[in-house]
Formats: sequence, C-alpha cells, structure tokens
Amino acid sequence: MDETHVSKRVSWAVTALVALSFALRLLYIGRPSLRGDEALSVIYAQEPVARIIEITRSVSGHPPLFYTLLHFWQRLAGTSELAVRTFSLWWGVLGVALVYALGKALLGPRPGAWAAALMAINPFWIMHAQDIRVYTMLGALALVSSYVFWRAMSAADGHHGRRWWALYVVSGTLVVHAHYFGAFVILAHALFFAAVRLRQPRRWWPGILSFGTIGAVLVPWLWYAQAVVTGEHGPGADALSLAGMVQHSLLTFGIGYWHEPWGELALAAVLGWLLLWGAWQAIRRSRRGSGLIGLLIAVPLALVFVLSHSRPLYRERYLVASAPAYDLLWGMGLAALITGPMHWRRRLLSGAAVLFVVGFNGYAMARYHTAPAYFKSPDWRGAVTFVNQHVAPGDVVISNLQDQAVLYYYTGPALSILPSGDDPSPEATRAALQELMAGYDRIWLLPDTGRGWDREGLVLAWLDEHCERVMQRSWRDVPVLLYHTPQQYRQEIVPLDTHFEGDIHLLGYVVRDEMGEAVDQVTISPGEEVRLTLYWQAAARQDADYVVFAHLLDETGWLRGGQDNQPRAGTFPTRAWTPGEWVVDAYRISLAVDAPPGAYTIEVGMYRPGDATRLEVSGADADPENQRVLLWERVRVR
Repeated sequence: MDETHVSKRVSWAVTALVALSFALRLLYIGRPSLRGDEALSVIYAQEPVARIIEITRSVSGHPPLFYTLLHFWQRLAGTSELAVRTFSLWWGVLGVALVYALGKALLGPRPGAWAAALMAINPFWIMHAQDIRVYTMLGALALVSSYVFWRAMSAADGHHGRRWWALYVVSGTLVVHAHYFGAFVILAHALFFAAVRLRQPRRWWPGILSFGTIGAVLVPWLWYAQAVVTGEHGPGADALSLAGMVQHSLLTFGIGYWHEPWGELALAAVLGWLLLWGAWQAIRRSRRGSGLIGLLIAVPLALVFVLSHSRPLYRERYLVASAPAYDLLWGMGLAALITGPMHWRRRLLSGAAVLFVVGFNGYAMARYHTAPAYFKSPDWRGAVTFVNQHVAPGDVVISNLQDQAVLYYYTGPALSILPSGDDPSPEATRAALQELMAGYDRIWLLPDTGRGWDREGLVLAWLDEHCERVMQRSWRDVPVLLYHTPQQYRQEIVPLDTHFEGDIHLLGYVVRDEMGEAVDQVTISPGEEVRLTLYWQAAARQDADYVVFAHLLDETGWLRGGQDNQPRAGTFPTRAWTPGEWVVDAYRISLAVDAPPGAYTIEVGMYRPGDATRLEVSGADADPENQRVLLWERVRVR
C-alpha cells in the first residue's frame, strides 16, 4: 500500500477520532454540579481584566491567561454550566488533533493516530474537558509549543526558520502564562535544544534568543506575583516517592483517575511495560523524536520530585502538559505491535494490548459517570436550588465552608459565610451567629461536614444549642439544615398548662410537616414519622435525669409507635438544665407498619429511669390519672 493511501486513511481515521472525542467530552457534560474550583473560575473570570490580574498576582495559584480568556468567553457565551464548560471542551478536542500532528511530525502518522485515539477515549482528558479549569488549555498549548519548537529545530536557517522561532516565542509565552508548571515544558525544550545544537554553535542564536525572550516575559510576572508563587496556595498535593509519582502518572495518563480498591499496581505495571516498548520502538524510528518525548516526560516529573522536598507538589493534573508525551509512546508501541509481522503470537499480543487499553479506558469512563467514588463534586446544584426555592425574605443562609459553588448557585437573599475569612476566631463567629439569630426568623445552614473550614464544628453546635432544627435534607454529600430562631418558634408553639414534679413545665409543643412548618395536624401512612417538638422549662435545678416518652396511640388507646429518651436524644439530661431556660426537645416518632387508619393522639410525659415510674403532672392540660399529657387528634393515619 503506497504512503499516500496510508496517509489518507490515517487522516480519515483522525477526523473520526476528533469527532469521537467531541462526543465523549460532550456526553453528560452538564450532569455534575460545578465543583468549588470550577465556580471559582467563573467568579474570577466575571471580574474586569485589571481585577483578574490583581487576583492572580495575590490570591490565585495560576497566572492570568486562563481567567482572562475565560472572561471574554463568558462575555460571548454566558455563565451557564454548559457555556463555561464548553470553553474547556474545545481545548480538549483541539488537543486530540494536536497530539496527532506532533506524533506525525516526530514518529509518523500511525503512531500519531494511535496517540490521538488514546487521548480521545481517556477519562483523564474527558474529565478535564468537562471541568472549567486550565488543564485542557495547558495541554493543548503545550502541544502547540512542542510542535512549533520541533518545526523550528527542523527548519533550515533563514526567513522560514526565523518565522518558526518567532511562533515558538509566542506559543511558549502562552504556555508559561497558562500555568507555572508550563515552564517545565519549555525547560525540556531548552535541554533538547542544547543537546542537539551542542556541536553547531552557529545555530545557537535563534534558540537562545527565543528562550531568553520567553524568560524575559515570564520573570517580571514572577517577581510581580512572588507572594502567590512562593506561598502556600492551592488545595495542596500528594506526598509521594518518585516511584509513587511514576505509578500514579502511568495509571492516570493511561486509563484515567483510578479509585478502585484493586488493580492499581498491576495496571501501572502493564502500562509501564507498554510505555517502555513504545519508547524502544520510538528510538528505532527516530532518535531525535524519541529524545524530545522522553524529556517532556522526564523533566517535569524530576522537577516536581525535587521541588516536593520542600512541600508536596505532585498532582497528576499539574503534569498535564507532559501527559501527551505518554500517549505518544503508547501510540508508538501499539502501532509497532499492529504493523509488525503478524504471526499468531504477535496477533495475540497486539489484540490483548488494544483490548487492555480500550477496555480499561471504557471501564474507567463508565465508573466516572456512574460511581460515587468518581464524582468530582457534591450535588451543589440540587441542594442550593432547593434553598433558592424555599428561602423567604425573613431568612438568612449560612454557608459553613469556603466553597465557591454556593456563591455560583445561590440566588436568594442574605448569605453569610461563617466562620468569616476576615476573622475566623470562635469569638467573632459566636458574635455573628448571635446577631443573625436576633435579626432573622429562620436560618438555613449548609454545614461543613468535612471540617475543612469550620474545624471545630462551631456553627452547627451553636445553632443546635440556641435554635430549633426543624428540617434536614441531603443531596449527595450536601446536607441542608433549616433552623427556627426563638422569636419564630415561640410564635408557633401550642401553649400548654402542665406542671411536672420538680417544677418542670411543658410549656407547649409543635407538630411539623416535612418542611418544618408548624401544622395543626399531619397525615401520614404506616411506617412514616411524626415530627414533634416539645418545649420544656424547669424552675429549679433537677437532682435526677428523667426520660421523656412520646407515644402514638390509636383510637382504641393502643400504642402504635413511640420514642423514649432523655431530652434532645439523650444529649441534654435534665440535671444539666439551667432554671428558667427553654429546652427545645425534638422527636421523630415512627408509626408501626401495621397501624390501622384513623385519628391518633400523642401522649407525652416523663418517668424515672430506674423503675419507670411516671412523674406526677398537674394542670388544665394534664391527665393526672395516667400521669401524662394528651395531644388530641394531631395525627391522622391513612
């Protein structure tokens, strides 16, 4: 088969791969909620360009190029989830075409096509193409700069060569201003240039001037942004040995992020073998081409390892600029297996290699879309949309963690971030909570369940102590809590005239629906719950810890469900009560699954834990004969 025909077939295959990469990157692109860093990208990019530059100088861990380009994209396309994620998608699709172009230039069309195929189906690239961060843009720009650098190195001296070096200055400058680790790619180019031109000093000047210009443009920015460059910014990284970095890089760049409890070492070993096989075949095909690819892998990995001795710096995505080089060697290995002499052993080996790569990429991609361990973000959209739909003008929403996804999705009235970034001290947090409780009837809380920001859980504990938690729901790792402040629940209370032994008073009660609203009666089915809140007050110190009972009685007086415990689910015993304080005591009483329909009554009282004798009770609303309080026909069972 002649070379022209082969090249035409490969070109058609690559066109199909680009289309496939677009489809895979578009698939379910809007399903996950924006994660915090994605929302941060949108928020930063909405600022004026001058403000973006200031943010990246003093706050963000990235240079300004990504946010600046995203700024203009958002002005054109909008800030919806699909619109902003499409910005990364286009860079991801472009990367597939670019890795083919670079592979064709370095190793030939078939290895380039296989590299494009691997990049097209890899969940690592797919995930980042659906993520509003710099990484697909960095990968594409690194490919552009490597391609232009190779053409500049291959061009003869003269006008044509100078044009390629000028393009390299532009592309290299873009790389280092997209991500600081982009400089590692330029350093790999510089080392390759020095090795090749070592015996050709007359041809040093174009490259020296190009690298010098890129450095001259970057250094002023590094000096200007030295606080963020040298500071402890970002979410941190993994502390790994060099072997660990190699293993994680092989696994992630080969078949995507892996969160399974099995196979990690074995899969990395197979991918390592295929990489070494591809490297050997690349050396046989083109020593210069394989040398550049090897430096693009080795230099960033070595520098991250060295720099990690001061603080951990390794994250797979930080090395995204070198990830296409892995695809090039794997592509070379697959191309060599398939195009070599096809005796049965080679057929078996080549088929197994293709099935391994395609199969595990497909498995990892399916897990990425369906398995909770792979989900990149909690369901911020669902949780905050629920709050948006139900928040009222007299409410305040507290975000208990510094996650920008809340700011992206929230469209309601007052929003407070506690602990505050300006003063996160416990004293300032308590004072802010006291002020919010005095100024609002209802408080919504998105709690920091991971204790990453509110490390002591202060906000949640304070609200549970001073307010009434009337509702709690969850959207895949995002709980939403609603509290009624004292001025609210004291207006809702159904007052009672009851007096228990020891000067304990049951001041009243509230029956609540699913949304936490006070209702006169609830209608439920067998197996469901009745939500009841009791409000107690003791006039004197107690010398015993009494048990509260709250029972559901059918029309015959038969017990059909109940909850017995010390107040507040056992967390606030009566001996801890302060005379005069209100004690808010919530119950969720489960109705028996075989309960008959009808009007139900709730009986409430207290008893001694030792012998279960009930405390005597008196008052207009008491049933002293049975030492209880009856809440008549507050529950109807279907």
